[in-house]
Formats: sequence, structure tokens, C-alpha cells
Amino acid sequence: MALIFGGTSRCPICGETMNDLGDIVGIPAFHEASDTRFGHLNDARVHRDCLVKMESFQSFRTFLNGRIEGLLGRRMNESGDLVDVD
Repeated sequence: MALIFGGTSRCPICGETMNDLGDIVGIPAFHEASDTRFGHLNDARVHRDCLVKMESFQSFRTFLNGRIEGLLGRRMNESGDLVDVD
């Protein structure tokens, strides 16, 4: 699990400091090789706005959900929230 320190931790998408800790999405570990195109998001904390505006967000959701739905019983929705699988 990644730790976040306000004012020092950086978003792996935009590289900016995470000052507003209230709008951060925690992405669970998906245990894929770090050289995949989404490796930088493995077990990461990101700005919600950065995540949902990411060009490859829909592809990332499909990728992540395929790995965590059966394992965690959760999936990422269109807002970047992790929700229980129905």
C-alpha cells in the first residue's frame, strides 16, 4: 500500500504534489510487471482529476477491473471509485 504525505507525495500521472488529500484515488496493487503501460499506476495514489482525464482511462479501467474483480470483489467505476461488484 502506498503512503501519501501531503505536500511531498507526487501524482504519478501529472507529477504535481498532492496538496489536497481529499480528492485522491487509491489504486490497488495489480501485481503486473512494472514495464506494462500501466505499471506506474500499480499500488499508486493519484489525483482523481488526472486519472479520469487520462487518455487511456477506459483502457486502464478494463485492465484493472479484469485483475481485481475476482480477487477483491470490487471494480473501478467511471469516476475512479472502487465499488463492490454487484
